[in-house]
Amino acid sequence: NYLVQIPSFRRDCTREIDIVEELIRGYGYDQIPETICSVSMNQEHFNTHMPLDNQVKNLLLGMGYHEAYNFSFMNQESVKKFNLFSQDKILTIKNPLNKEFDVLRTGLFASLSQNFILNQDRGHFDVFLFEIGKTFWMENPTHKTITEKKKLGILASGLLKPKNWATSLQKVDFYNVKGVVEDLFLALKKGENLEFQRGEIAFLHPGKTALIFNNKKPIGFIGEIHPDILIEYQTKESIVYAEIDFEALQETKS
Repeated sequence: NYLVQIPSFRRDCTREIDIVEELIRGYGYDQIPETICSVSMNQEHFNTHMPLDNQVKNLLLGMGYHEAYNFSFMNQESVKKFNLFSQDKILTIKNPLNKEFDVLRTGLFASLSQNFILNQDRGHFDVFLFEIGKTFWMENPTHKTITEKKKLGILASGLLKPKNWATSLQKVDFYNVKGVVEDLFLALKKGENLEFQRGEIAFLHPGKTALIFNNKKPIGFIGEIHPDILIEYQTKESIVYAEIDFEALQETKS
């Protein structure tokens, strides 16, 4: 045992380890032999597989997109405008909170388009959004059979990169978002049999719309928004939108 007296001017020495440090400093760090500490490793038994939702979110966030959260119920006019089915398949809420939330959405664009408008009203014209959410429709109006499906919506508009002296002013187009969809499927190891075929969707630009197939099965669509809707939104920027059946994406083998 040693009795050590600390000088009054060394107020930084308050613990035993402080004395040890001073002794080692005087003795010389190079005089101390190197040793490797042994660490015991115990294998934990837990599932390390990340849910597909989180994988998709992380990939899209890494591509510069922002996640949107919206209600599943909306106003009837918006849903009818972007409805992919016949009007009798729209589900009406019997006791809505107000007229702005009187039906359930059949797709995600009605919600994401409202997000776009809010951003534009606040002066944000470079908008990159995605949402993973539920959609609903009446599969069989006669028998009142309701279908509920999770979908992935991707919306992009504006400049690909912020304006500065080193970058050209390249605006988002159909092929940029098509590339995002392809990169997403490849990263998930589900893109070997991905195909795009020309198609028609009522609210998308004729001639700039494609249906998405994987393993020959339809899983979604992509296209630029119809010019008439852009005029209604009072924007000169093109909007590109893609919607994918998330459940079909889950079922696709890696």
